[in-house]
Amino acid sequence: MIIQQANSNQIALIYELYMEAFPEDERKPFKLIEEKVHEGKMEILALEEEEKFVGLAITILHQDMVLMDYFAIEASCRGQGIGGRAIELLKERYQDRRMFLEIEVINENAANNAERIRRKAFYKSHGLTEAKIYVSLFGVEMELLTVNCELTYDEYYSVYAETFGDFVGKNVYQII
Repeated sequence: MIIQQANSNQIALIYELYMEAFPEDERKPFKLIEEKVHEGKMEILALEEEEKFVGLAITILHQDMVLMDYFAIEASCRGQGIGGRAIELLKERYQDRRMFLEIEVINENAANNAERIRRKAFYKSHGLTEAKIYVSLFGVEMELLTVNCELTYDEYYSVYAETFGDFVGKNVYQII
């Protein structure tokens, strides 16, 4: 498996998976992501196995931190260990940075709570740990998981404020 900067041929596949895998209220405008890639603040990465597109990772880079903003495996490729191998490659790629991600908070009243539980178990099985930081991200309650690092809420917030400006920063806040 390889992870590489997405090329022009892969962008359409990434966009299609991005639209399928993430709920509308959790997606950023894709043009904004592409703009931030051109500014050097984000990366759009293609995951390939045997020269076949199998997934995506979209990251935000800020100081010594990397937020794995989006991560998805093609539906036909799930359950084959590809996601776990991709996480390990991402950990290698960003070994000199503090890496973390957001997942939806487990909530027994959520329609997709079983999926949330499975997602958290997946990440924990691949070495991510609970940061004990909970946030509202444009009204969606999220929990932060980290890869072998310490992280404060203020550091997390700075990723959004510095990458996207005050408007976005005002829509990100800590919850208890």
